[in-house]
This record gives sequence, structure tokens and C-alpha cells, in this order.
Amino acid sequence: MGKAEKAVAAYRKALSAKRHKHGGDYKGIAIDLNNLAVALFALKKDKEAANYLQQAYKKIDSVDTAQANIIKKNIENYKVSVK
Repeated sequence: MGKAEKAVAAYRKALSAKRHKHGGDYKGIAIDLNNLAVALFALKKDKEAANYLQQAYKKIDSVDTAQANIIKKNIENYKVSVK
């Protein structure tokens, strides 16, 4: 298993744990979604990665400007449309 595959597995595990917490950790979830998307782009799984990047943007847009800017930059770099 390469670095990207290990990263994908780690971010999926972290997301699962955070999503099951009561109330959810929107900033943490958005960061993990963003990181998972970048790892998936590295594995050439563009459609799945774009989906996670869109989810990250929706979670963080009104919460944390600095992290939202990073996610927006990734959206631009990977040419993902945000719906």
C-alpha cells in the first residue's frame, strides 16, 4: 500500500469517528474531507475526490475563513465545480 492509499484509509477512519460524534466537528470534518480529496486526486480517483471537496466547502464556508480559502484554492486547482 502506497502513501496515498494509506492517507486515504487514515482520513476515512478519522472522518468516520468525527461524523459519529454528537454534534459533529465541522472544522475537523472539513479539513479531513479536504485532505481525503487531495489524496484521492493523487490516486486519480477524480470523481470521488471532487465529491469530497464539494462536501468540505459546504461544511467550512461560513465557519473558518482560513481553511475555507485553502479548500477554495484546491477547488480551483483541481477544477471542481461547487454546486
